Amino acid sequence: MLTRHSRFLPGWGRFAALMCAFGFASLAFGSGVASAAPASRYVAALTGADASNNCLEPGHPCATIQHAIAEASAGDTVQVAPGTYPENLTISKSLTLIGPNAGIDPNQGPRGPEATIDGGNTGVAAVTPQAGGVTVEGFTVSTSTPGVGAPIRTVGDDIDRLTIADDIIEGGEGAITLQAGGEGIAIEHNSIAGIGYDIYLGDAAYADLTIAGNVIADPVTYYGIFNSGAGTIAGLQMSGNAIEAASDIGADTSAAAVTGNTIDTESPGEAGLQIDLHESTVSGNSFEGNGTTGCLQLFGSQYGLVPSTEVSVTENSFEGCNPYAIQLSPEVEAIEISGNTISDSYDGIDTRALSNWNVDGLGIEIAGNSITGSTHMGVDNTVEGTLDASDNWWGCNGGPGVSGCDTVGTGVEAAPYVVLTGSASASELGFGASAVVIAAADTDSNGAVVGGVPGIVTFGSQLGTFSTPAATLASGVGSTFTAGFEAGSAGITVGLDGEQVPVPLTIAGPPPVISTPTPTPATSTPAPAPAPSEPAVESSSKPVSVQGGQPTLGTISCGESACQIGSKAATAKLGGQKFNLKVLVPATMSAGGSAKVKVVLPRSVRKALAKAGTGTVTVTIAVIDANGVEITQTIRVKIKQQKK
Repeated sequence: MLTRHSRFLPGWGRFAALMCAFGFASLAFGSGVASAAPASRYVAALTGADASNNCLEPGHPCATIQHAIAEASAGDTVQVAPGTYPENLTISKSLTLIGPNAGIDPNQGPRGPEATIDGGNTGVAAVTPQAGGVTVEGFTVSTSTPGVGAPIRTVGDDIDRLTIADDIIEGGEGAITLQAGGEGIAIEHNSIAGIGYDIYLGDAAYADLTIAGNVIADPVTYYGIFNSGAGTIAGLQMSGNAIEAASDIGADTSAAAVTGNTIDTESPGEAGLQIDLHESTVSGNSFEGNGTTGCLQLFGSQYGLVPSTEVSVTENSFEGCNPYAIQLSPEVEAIEISGNTISDSYDGIDTRALSNWNVDGLGIEIAGNSITGSTHMGVDNTVEGTLDASDNWWGCNGGPGVSGCDTVGTGVEAAPYVVLTGSASASELGFGASAVVIAAADTDSNGAVVGGVPGIVTFGSQLGTFSTPAATLASGVGSTFTAGFEAGSAGITVGLDGEQVPVPLTIAGPPPVISTPTPTPATSTPAPAPAPSEPAVESSSKPVSVQGGQPTLGTISCGESACQIGSKAATAKLGGQKFNLKVLVPATMSAGGSAKVKVVLPRSVRKALAKAGTGTVTVTIAVIDANGVEITQTIRVKIKQQKK
């Protein structure tokens, strides 16, 4: 198959290039010549003829795609020239159908003339794969009457290794209708606009299903991606899609990675994504509810489904979701919600009261999120039990219920909560001198160091300038302040959402003039002055036995002057997998002070460690001394599972 970067040449010269690409450049084709190796067949609506034609010669193509399919052997490639093909194709052998725009994502740039497979208004699909190993790439596939038939439909038994790529797929009750299950199905880099559904998954068993890089339009009715709740999906890669429709995936879905999608919908009464997940992650997605649509619902036991379990919802953004950004349905279990930005929604997170269920003991963790601007509640628990929503940022340092902060409902424990802090590497500066100002949101209202929250922090001053007026906030971030030429309080503040925290720093005036005395001859060589101690990060000398979710891996010390903690990062390697971790260290330390270096191990990491037994954690920390000098140090520590 051609690579994604292939481009076609004008006219029939395209086919010569394709012959080279498939290794047929030196093969002499002629009428009646047979080849045991996979062959290329050629189709051109305007210049081709089917009668007595095996479609093997580029200069003597067939007129219809179905005739070329009939002539082809399993493993062959059918290469189709631009034109309109009013056909209803049945593909009952392993074949690759290549259109003139193969390798050209219709969502990324201009395409050449299309080869359009038009299924008409008969109710029969334009393309019906009936065998494994079928590829349909670089076409426009449509039905001419909206809402009738399907551009692409599978039926019957499992159909493995189906690839639908670089296609424009329009019309039909379901644009891509996969009523048959199968393994290794890939739907990639298509523009999909169905009338009823864009992608319809039947009540079947799917394995290693990929839906990636597509633009999925809002259909006139129903859903972008839909499954009724029957069947299974063992391994789902749903990534990099722009989805403009509500999607409902009720199949029992395991080992899924829903990552990097933009889900932007306006469907009142629906959710951008409703899904039943197990041992899966939802990360790095952008959800926009436009004030009318819920954003993410994890299915529970409603409709007879198996409740979602062991799901991490991390580092997503949710905006304008109504009635919820994230909804937990009855009896979901072992759900981690962390590192998300949830803003301007009705409810940030809520529980769905469809049955008499209790959240106690279900392992639901809500921490390290920024939840702001909710018009109803940041977290609302409508069922029995108590949701633990401690160590989140609620929009101000006062905590939930205070003016400027979100509120929470009964049955929600929000304390302690994350607060914004600011500090500087010096308390006094001369004119034109500099200091590093640190803004951090990695301390809670009890003074404990916790994982940071996402957000954009701002730096301001009345008597100076900052190198970075705004920066992305993880745990802590620094910006260099340069004093102006007016004495007095610098008027420094660090801000996050509506909160402004003052940072004490005084501009005292011009720096002192230091005269250089005339040196006198030395009578003896003085002993060198001892070098001042520097900030240091030291690792544990022995492998760390992990007992909980925040193991101590080493210590950090400041040396002879106070210091600030700049950037910090950590990764864990466990059984061939790599995980990003949060580092827990103070934002500031006094001269000679020291502190523990801890990392946060979420459930997914602890589970991987239990399986692997041992692993390695690498921690990198930047320490800024009182002179604004940054020293970056890295430690590597072996960790092992605590024996029971």
